[in-house]
Amino acid sequence: MEPQRTRTRYRIDPHQWQMRPVAPGIAIRQVETAARGALPSLLLDAYTGTIDDEDGTIDDAVSEIDSWFAGSALLEHSYLVVVDGEAAAACLVDEYEDAPWLAYVFTSASRKQRGLGRAAVAAAVASLAAAGHRTAGLLSTDGNTGSEQIFAQATPVETR
Repeated sequence: MEPQRTRTRYRIDPHQWQMRPVAPGIAIRQVETAARGALPSLLLDAYTGTIDDEDGTIDDAVSEIDSWFAGSALLEHSYLVVVDGEAAAACLVDEYEDAPWLAYVFTSASRKQRGLGRAAVAAAVASLAAAGHRTAGLLSTDGNTGSEQIFAQATPVETR
């Protein structure tokens, strides 16, 4: 039996969020419907072998991304990082409980620990601040060191 993962829910104020400078030479773009095809394989690659791996397949990843697009996706605040013409990281934002929610933050396995996820989050948070949002939420699995590094200054709200 797989051990139960503990997840912590956080809140951030985009206007108070401080991000370190992002890696130079990367392209950061708003997510558009055209990027839909690149996101499932990036999502699957990013989560495989991590604490958040749920033995998903590419079909599961396609379904997850399709569900995000069909739901309350906030494309204007969601960002894709492209390196050498390939999707390398993303921060997908949607709406949950009447507030923006950093629903997914993921980086390709071969490009982790290079600041690319942080760059996607920084772009999303800056966009939320520019639009006047005073709060945003996120959920992170305890032990996900990449997310813990990015969201170290977030305020924990609840653990479950």
